[in-house]
Amino acid sequence: MTIKTFARRVAKVAFFIFITFAIARTLGPAEVYINHDLARNLAQFMSGDVNAESIYEAYFYIDFSSVLIMAAVIYITVIKVVKKIRSK
Repeated sequence: MTIKTFARRVAKVAFFIFITFAIARTLGPAEVYINHDLARNLAQFMSGDVNAESIYEAYFYIDFSSVLIMAAVIYITVIKVVKKIRSK
């Protein structure tokens, strides 16, 4: 692997991490945009019991999953656009 290839991979990983942090900061606390009933149902499904700890775990998992999915969609879209622009 050449230095140029390695640098591009590092840049792509850094860009993905930047997008992830930007989305996470923009969304704010998970309790604001996640329905409490959804978190309660997920906590019931995951642990079989609904208590404060299981609900906060459900909030975390929903928040983490949504941030990663949004970051992946944005990352893939930006990379495709950049490749399309560079090929012209």
